[in-house]
Amino acid sequence: MSDMGNGSKTATTDPGVASAVLVAVADAGLRADIRRAAAAAGASIIEVTSTTGDGRADGPADPGQAAPVPSIGPVDWRAAHAVVLDTAAAEAILRAGPVPRDRVILVAAGRAELSHWRLAGELGSAGVLVLPRDDAQLARLLAAGTERAAGGGLVAVVGARGGAGASCFAVALARACITPTSGAADDRRRVLLIDADRLGGGLDLLIGWEDRPGIRWPDLVAEEGRIAADALFAAVPAGDGLAVLSGARTTDGAHPGPAAMRAVLDAVRASGDPAVVDCPRVDDAAADLAIGAADLVVVICPATTPAIAAAGPVIGRLRALTSEIGVVVRGPSALGRRPSEVADLLELPLLAAMRPEPGLDARIDRQGWTPRRRSPLLICAETVADRLGDRIAR
Repeated sequence: MSDMGNGSKTATTDPGVASAVLVAVADAGLRADIRRAAAAAGASIIEVTSTTGDGRADGPADPGQAAPVPSIGPVDWRAAHAVVLDTAAAEAILRAGPVPRDRVILVAAGRAELSHWRLAGELGSAGVLVLPRDDAQLARLLAAGTERAAGGGLVAVVGARGGAGASCFAVALARACITPTSGAADDRRRVLLIDADRLGGGLDLLIGWEDRPGIRWPDLVAEEGRIAADALFAAVPAGDGLAVLSGARTTDGAHPGPAAMRAVLDAVRASGDPAVVDCPRVDDAAADLAIGAADLVVVICPATTPAIAAAGPVIGRLRALTSEIGVVVRGPSALGRRPSEVADLLELPLLAAMRPEPGLDARIDRQGWTPRRRSPLLICAETVADRLGDRIAR
């Protein structure tokens, strides 16, 4: 992510943008409400009033003057901790076609009309906050994640089709992120593996931890407020640097709703710890939050014609949520397709290619997936973890 500046400099050259809230609101009364909420949250804000010829945002507005219709440059849009928009700014942003991002907040004065809710849906915002009535809720949203530590990183893993091996790869990637490939023992860090796949059987079962004590999604009460990362890591099944927040094999509350998922994502973002999320290939509100917030989405695609065909709709859904997508290609290909050819067909960058791993299913059935030296799955996961660079600190 580009470095960015603050103060009177243009917002897109300011290091503070990544930890600040970008406010594109014309109404002076709404801006005053937002300033009060930001002050209560301890969040810094950058108010956008106009754009330069190259699309970069100018500095804050004079509090006593009404701002023109704001516009946000692409770097600002991606970099800010959160973006607060009014209807005029939201319509301008949608016309410009920005890439999707997490934590877009639409505000309105007095009451929310149908047009506000329509815009919120198009932006991917969770709803509309009416100010000053919803000042407290705005303060909570602005506070969440403002204390994010250095490092960390969020990766979502999605299968191109059922049985592609996404869950196994998510486990391997989480293991690979615990210790740098060339690092020392004291470089080890804790990693949270998050189960967001309603179609799966539970990641605790996959790694042989189904009997290990700790909370699962149904036990987590996170509909309001925030979760402390240390408490979360201590509460879920964990061992050797890996912590797992798994689904449950029940019919009620087995997997998270959006509020619970957001609370967990905010906790790991704030802690600076890496997290890997196993996501379904179908629409799911909670998983979509993780995909939209992820630094990288990894699609696992076998090098077969049916898998490549099935990947099309899945990738289309992902592109509506994020532009940060790459593919891992699982061999072999009966038609002799190279991994790079599969990536080209999918129009995605190739992150890594994975050789077959004989006996993997049988080992998982006996004891759950555990890392083995020279395992093709683990080697592939280490390759992806290394390629992530500074998007997920290792």
